[in-house]
Amino acid sequence: MSLVIVRLYHDLLGTYGDQGNAEILMHRAKARGITTELIEVTPDMSIPTTGEIYLLGGGEDGPQTASLELMQKDGGLNKAAN
Repeated sequence: MSLVIVRLYHDLLGTYGDQGNAEILMHRAKARGITTELIEVTPDMSIPTTGEIYLLGGGEDGPQTASLELMQKDGGLNKAAN
């Protein structure tokens, strides 16, 4: 069993230490014998639709707006949710 964790735009939305959320999820999965894959999505990448958990951090107004525009343009997160 493998758990795919997708962390979106950590370079824009990592203001509040979102890396810790990814690390604790991976740690807890490992403790239960579940392997994990962490996909770090940057603005120049497409959002994968194969993740089980998507992490979206927080940031200032400008980076949040930029991230929203990137997600809307890409459409991958909507596809994954559907």
